[in-house]
Amino acid sequence: MVTRESFITEALPKLTAESQIGLKHNGKNGIGGISMGAASAYSIAVRHPEQYQGVFGLSGCYTTDDFGQILTRYTVESRGANVQNMWGPPGSEEWQAHDAISQAEKLRGKALYLSSGTGAAKEGEFEAYNGDIGNFVAGAALEQASNVCTHRMTEKLDDLDIDHRFDQIPAGLHNWSLFAPQMPIAWNHIKGALGA
Repeated sequence: MVTRESFITEALPKLTAESQIGLKHNGKNGIGGISMGAASAYSIAVRHPEQYQGVFGLSGCYTTDDFGQILTRYTVESRGANVQNMWGPPGSEEWQAHDAISQAEKLRGKALYLSSGTGAAKEGEFEAYNGDIGNFVAGAALEQASNVCTHRMTEKLDDLDIDHRFDQIPAGLHNWSLFAPQMPIAWNHIKGALGA
């Protein structure tokens, strides 16, 4: 059975390495993501450390501890889904296995990039939300929480003396206007490790 993770870690790399589809592949891989995707990228990288030479995460949460569980529950359950469908009951072995902070040693030697905003609004940001106070507050709260998570990850990497880059963005909510400018910066940081 192909799971979401095995698609990313097995099926997709095999597909990109096959010359008949016309892609050039040097055998080096990177993984990155935004928000929930950032958490997934780092989780996959620690679960498959031999596979990735570069990892980036923009405004993610890299732990499945109590704080990470709250964010995960909010993200999943606010959209009508059941968080236990992912990894079973919070606190289970599967949740622990997806905690990138507790397994950060496995990131040693990789090109690592992280960024997050403070959750403080930039000028004109409320107007960009069309005055929708609920979404505006959610964007601020999600980025503040992501910022806490990202700081926890960078502190762990510092404690382990693992080289990485962290960019603290002084303002911006959890939305594309914060993420988009960071994407080329993230790519430029990890691409050398991928031979690009």
